[in-house]
Amino acid sequence: MKKIPDLMEAIFDACYLIFDLIAGILFFVYSKGNPLFILYGVLTLTLCGGDAFHLVPRIKRALYGTNDKIKKTAWNWIAGIFNHYDRILYNFIVYLEINIPNITSSTLG
Repeated sequence: MKKIPDLMEAIFDACYLIFDLIAGILFFVYSKGNPLFILYGVLTLTLCGGDAFHLVPRIKRALYGTNDKIKKTAWNWIAGIFNHYDRILYNFIVYLEINIPNITSSTLG
């Protein structure tokens, strides 16, 4: 039997992933060549992809249940790797965000 909190979490996770995907696309569409907004788009889509690795299995588990075969898949191992690199990329993009105004203003003169 499906539990209401599990279903609500699945709905929240799905809404989050959809919102994140749309926000990432909008950053690219409205960037108009601004490197900061392009970096925001890369960051947003990277976070969405990394989060999808652990949220999609949680959504599936909430909707269809779980068993030992699902628990032992490589998906959990892959999700851990992407979650780790997701944080590294986030820190790198924050570093670039801080330093891009300095780079563009120094090159313009």
